[in-house]
Formats: sequence, structure tokens, C-alpha cells
Amino acid sequence: MGRTFEHFNPHFITTVLFLPNSSDTQIEWTLLFEAIEMREIIVKAHRAGERQVQNMERLEKYLSGLNDKFV
Repeated sequence: MGRTFEHFNPHFITTVLFLPNSSDTQIEWTLLFEAIEMREIIVKAHRAGERQVQNMERLEKYLSGLNDKFV
């Protein structure tokens, strides 16, 4: 299962795939920019690597809470 969405200003395409992996789920998150220079500007300006790690940590915490409710 996956989702693709388009960002504007700056323009880029994000694709997120959720792939079953044994008892876990693997997430593949890709960003497609029109030029490498734009990617470098965005990653640096928004600290994208660091913030993506934070996003994944928040998602894991949220999903763990859901798991606790349904077990």
C-alpha cells in the first residue's frame, strides 16, 4: 500500500510505501525533486533528515499506543 502526493512551493513529489516485512512494516519514503540543487536547499533549510527521524519516532509512538488499545 502506498500514497503519492505533490508539494508546491517548492515543488516536489513524495511517495510513501508501507510494505509488510514479517511481523513488522517497512516504510519507504522518497522525495523526487526537479533538480539536485533544490533537494540540497530543502534538506539543509528544513533539516529534513533530522526531522524525518523525529516523524518516524512520533509515528512509532502513535502506533504503539494504538496497539495497546487493541490488544
